[in-house]
Amino acid sequence: MLKTALVVLAAVLFIQVTPAQGVSYVRGDSVRLVAQENGEPHPDSRIIAIAGDRVHIDKSSLIVNGLAVQGVSAELLKTVVEPWDQLIPEGHYFVVGESGTPNDMVRYYGMIPAAKIIRKL
Repeated sequence: MLKTALVVLAAVLFIQVTPAQGVSYVRGDSVRLVAQENGEPHPDSRIIAIAGDRVHIDKSSLIVNGLAVQGVSAELLKTVVEPWDQLIPEGHYFVVGESGTPNDMVRYYGMIPAAKIIRKL
């Protein structure tokens, strides 16, 4: 009985932390990302751009294919160190994530490989 329970638990854990391979996502999808190298989780994130999109981000705006992205906080944009402009390559996405309370907010943005996405929320 204990051995069966451990096998089921291991299978559940494997499903929860294994990135979704071969899955396509679209702009606006909310996704869960694999944890950072130090084990800290990334906030759940929103896919802002997909392969082939041109992304520009600076301290005042986030623009995809010439259109401003709505719903990105001014606080997140303030964390941009230098302007970034790039075409998103095949197999990658640009994501934005924020979670927490106003006094303890975790913010994340960046281009990620598809393998870093665990699942759609």
